Amino acid sequence: MDPRGTKPGCETIPLRASRLDTLEGKTVYVYCCEAVPLFMPTIAKLLPEFAPGVNIVFWDDSVGGAKRGTTGRGELAREIVENADAGIAGHCE
Repeated sequence: MDPRGTKPGCETIPLRASRLDTLEGKTVYVYCCEAVPLFMPTIAKLLPEFAPGVNIVFWDDSVGGAKRGTTGRGELAREIVENADAGIAGHCE
């Protein structure tokens, strides 16, 4: 921090993925790896209410989750690249 209260300059890096115009007819992976799964399951449940026609694939890799330990994250990443139009991930350890 500069004691004079001026912010130092910083380089901005643009997002690499383009934004979708609509979620209608799109497949969105919601990846849950929270220790206490609350936030991501709620997003998976509520997103179709705000984006009708979206196809949600909920991947529960949380502690005690249905898919915990069934696949490596590399395999999940390949599945997302091959099948998803978008993805949302929670905090991962």
